[in-house]
Amino acid sequence: MNRMYRNTYAEIDLNAIKENLHAIQINLGSKKRIIPVLKANAYGHGSVKVAEYLEEVGYDIFAVALLEEAMELRASGVRATILVLGWVAPHYAHLAVKHDFILTVFQKQWLKEVEALALQDTLQIHIKLDTGMGRNGLRNEAEVSGFLSQLSEMQFIKVTGLYTHFASADYKDSAYYKEQMHKFNQLVEIIFQIYKKESLMIHVGNSGASIQHAMDMPTYSRVGVSLYGMYPSSDIKAANLIKLKPALALKSEIVHVKKMHQGDRVSYGGSYIAKEGDWIGTVAIGYADGWLRKLQGSTVLVAGKRMSIVGRICMDMLMIKLDQHYKVGTEVTLIGKNGNAVISIDEIAERLETINYEVTTNITSRVPRIYK
Repeated sequence: MNRMYRNTYAEIDLNAIKENLHAIQINLGSKKRIIPVLKANAYGHGSVKVAEYLEEVGYDIFAVALLEEAMELRASGVRATILVLGWVAPHYAHLAVKHDFILTVFQKQWLKEVEALALQDTLQIHIKLDTGMGRNGLRNEAEVSGFLSQLSEMQFIKVTGLYTHFASADYKDSAYYKEQMHKFNQLVEIIFQIYKKESLMIHVGNSGASIQHAMDMPTYSRVGVSLYGMYPSSDIKAANLIKLKPALALKSEIVHVKKMHQGDRVSYGGSYIAKEGDWIGTVAIGYADGWLRKLQGSTVLVAGKRMSIVGRICMDMLMIKLDQHYKVGTEVTLIGKNGNAVISIDEIAERLETINYEVTTNITSRVPRIYK
């Protein structure tokens, strides 16, 4: 959306993002490098604007999940190197060559299909190793050896990096993390027999590993959720190893106020029955914006005070019980600070019985992102 006609928006603090990266960098050490992860519209924060800002402050490589996400950044003028973490169909390899993307590759058949395309220029790839996530990647020595054998026949493919992904690096119990790290070290020795270690970008750290196991991290770390001021788990947050600053606030406004009579009903199904004299405010945000129906009964902030959501949340609106009459246009904070009161993303995630990642990525595209 280029113009905002409804005063509902997500406010993104770009300086907070920079401060979070700085904190993570200090934790990792000055010789390590961070790859900011901008997938899923930068975890709901707006990938293009975040990428443009991070380029301005000196970052020259980003990671995304999809080829579509990489194409969007390039079309918007982002010049940095872009690593695509997800699987990309081999018949789109020419787009990676054309736009200078790095693709993640881990299948012999994929290599064979690309070979048939007869690429005329070099395609950069990173090899993905599955050390225990059980998702994508080469899983054992036989698979790695077979992949490398096929790769040796490829003229226009250049291996520039390799990586894995941890399933539980953000847990207090580090046993499984250590298992994955051990397996990774075993598998990469096979690769190092062909490719010089010094010539490869090696990145194993996600946010959890980069915070909790910083000493183990190789030169590069992929930082996603913590870039935006969210801790990857309650264990990491409780460890208090670094201080992160939330970058996103979600705000709307009261668009209607009414005084209710005893027995008046609110919203679909009449699930809230008013008492005499209740003040009910209508707020211009709903589940189509990402404020899910399950948040009925939770609170928002008005004038620095918590007000409960009453009745079922509608597609475009929700209703709140006010402590007094407020003017139409009064600001409502759903995430962030209002006066001395704060509603955190983690609080919303707990209410939804999910993780903070899901809260911000659920904020839909019809909610404009406003940057400061």
